[in-house]
Amino acid sequence: MVGPSGLKDLGRLFSEGTDAGQSDVRLLERFVAHRDEAAFSALVTRHGPMVLGVCRRLLRDSNDVDDAFQAVFLVLVRRSGSLRDGDRLASWLYGVAYRVSLRARANTAQRLGRERPAIGVEALAIVPAPDRDQERRELLAVLDEEVTRLPDPSRAVVVLCDLDGLTHEQAATRLECPVGTVKSRLASARARLRSRLTRRGLAPALAATGSGLLGGQASAASPSEALVVRIVRAAAPHLTGMAGVAEVGLVPATVAALVEGELAMMATLSWKSLAALLIVSGTVATGAVVSLARPIPVSTPTPPGALQPPLEPPRIPQPEPTLVALNAEPDSPLSLVNPGVEEGDERQPNGWSKGNAIRGVSYLWSRDTAHEGKASLCLKKSENRYFPIAEWSQTVTRTGDSPRLKVSAWIKADRAGKAILDAQFLDRKGEWSHAWVAYIGAKESGDPPVTHDWKRYEGVVAIPPGTAKIVIAPQIYGPGTVWFDDLGASYTTDAATDPLTR
Repeated sequence: MVGPSGLKDLGRLFSEGTDAGQSDVRLLERFVAHRDEAAFSALVTRHGPMVLGVCRRLLRDSNDVDDAFQAVFLVLVRRSGSLRDGDRLASWLYGVAYRVSLRARANTAQRLGRERPAIGVEALAIVPAPDRDQERRELLAVLDEEVTRLPDPSRAVVVLCDLDGLTHEQAATRLECPVGTVKSRLASARARLRSRLTRRGLAPALAATGSGLLGGQASAASPSEALVVRIVRAAAPHLTGMAGVAEVGLVPATVAALVEGELAMMATLSWKSLAALLIVSGTVATGAVVSLARPIPVSTPTPPGALQPPLEPPRIPQPEPTLVALNAEPDSPLSLVNPGVEEGDERQPNGWSKGNAIRGVSYLWSRDTAHEGKASLCLKKSENRYFPIAEWSQTVTRTGDSPRLKVSAWIKADRAGKAILDAQFLDRKGEWSHAWVAYIGAKESGDPPVTHDWKRYEGVVAIPPGTAKIVIAPQIYGPGTVWFDDLGASYTTDAATDPLTR
């Protein structure tokens, strides 16, 4: 026999359809108007994997992840009555998840700073090589940072299609716009992300992982049922404020603090927006005041005190080296300028260009370390992180139709976590691709950094059809110091090689 609550649920089912089929706007309306826990649970279930993915990429400790996850949806509880753009809720939640996770990370760092004794300089001298999981986490964290900077319409389609895993048609229904609009916005957003990542020295890593890097997050693990139940239980009494909810044990005090911190930042930014409007216009019409009641956009600055991933300085413009014509015959050498790195002015060697200015990286034209001559290219990275990638590079034109390229260099390493001898290819449309020629450093998780004297590395890579320019690029990813000398390259018909097995 069906009880009263069951009859109520059946009535809603026939009149409104299943929770899973309803829009974010409708579910929010039901929650605000009727304190409908089923509607709120549907929202948590729908957007939980995306929010959980952001929290996991920015936080290591599982308890911190759970705290941040709960805080995100409890911020939604507190703001649900004022949200007017519910069809972009996924984008809004993404921004809140990013900021709350940064706040949680800063809180943890501050707490550990008080609990742990200072680390001596001698301990910092031994830096373990970061593992492959760390490399991927770092890249994804930078991607998250750049996604938050996208304009709201672009961010909305990226979150829905690349993070929530919706099809173009489903995203168009959610956003109430044509499918063509979703496709064009998504293509534009992806192009903008790739451009920004290229400027930050991350294009090689992005290409190595494939264009589906963000899309792979759509299948991220869903939050546990217990975690969802905990949030839904705390949602109903949201009018008491987070302090009250924490006092009755529905959420930990750490979660309440994260919620209040985010809400305080939102309020501060709203008043700053109002002040700016007053300054610009001198008067405020009633309609303008009402418009300020709408939720702040996701792309708001990081709250004061939050630990924000450092912004890398823009790439320092470098004069492009004179392009050197190549012979078309197989086994003919590429005429690299100054391959032995002996000639140059006081600043840098002829023919070679520095990459981005990156915190913790030194680009050195080493005059005291060399293979046979008196100088070498050196990359030194002091921070235990993979990205951004630092590189020296030289560009030459490509002629002929030889299928593959052979590149070699003499390399010396000192506690190198990961370094690469890279070949990069640009076609006439400006499309970019690359291939690792040689790999220097730890190859398995847990392997120690690599130290060795001068050693010759060589590899063969395929040249993509339509290549117009070839770039030879010694690179460093992980911490350590690597020297490159006596570089060479030539066309070849030899079979391609695998740098990880040589």
